[in-house]
Amino acid sequence: MAISNKINNASIKSLRIDDKRINDTELSGFHILISPKEKKTYYIFYRINGKQVNYKLGTHPELSPTQARDLAKARLGEVATGIDVQKIRKEIARKSSIAKHSQLETYLDQIYLPFLETRNAKTSKTIITTIKRGFPHLLATQLSDIKAKDIEDWRNKQKKTNKQASTINGYVKYMRCFSAIDTR
Repeated sequence: MAISNKINNASIKSLRIDDKRINDTELSGFHILISPKEKKTYYIFYRINGKQVNYKLGTHPELSPTQARDLAKARLGEVATGIDVQKIRKEIARKSSIAKHSQLETYLDQIYLPFLETRNAKTSKTIITTIKRGFPHLLATQLSDIKAKDIEDWRNKQKKTNKQASTINGYVKYMRCFSAIDTR
């Protein structure tokens, strides 16, 4: 059953699993939940456009009760001006995920390899290995940042090492499959 009390170190120490939560008496919407594994997490509860939202602030003891209350005041202040802080957090997480998946190496492993396996399972791993071996300097690069000039610079360096044109072009042909890359 929920307890109404000021959230401080003493009230957090006395919090039992059966209590489930403490609702702060000083700041409406600010509370701390305790999980069955005794993990204590600070939240704020708010409504925006009629929708109920529970926004996670952090865990105890990483955040002290005072730090959590200050953070809760800041977030509730943003909510009072009409900003949905949970929606902003989700958008940031979505953009981070997109950025992570648009790096060449992640794209090759998680998106391009499964696609190639549906086309030709025998050659799919060879294509991925060839790209990774030929362009290791580009693996951590965002796909949108890989330009034709990068591939041409790589090609010119390879020509200076006296590699056969057919070998160089074999690597380059696999890079043509990316829409951000035009090697012509």
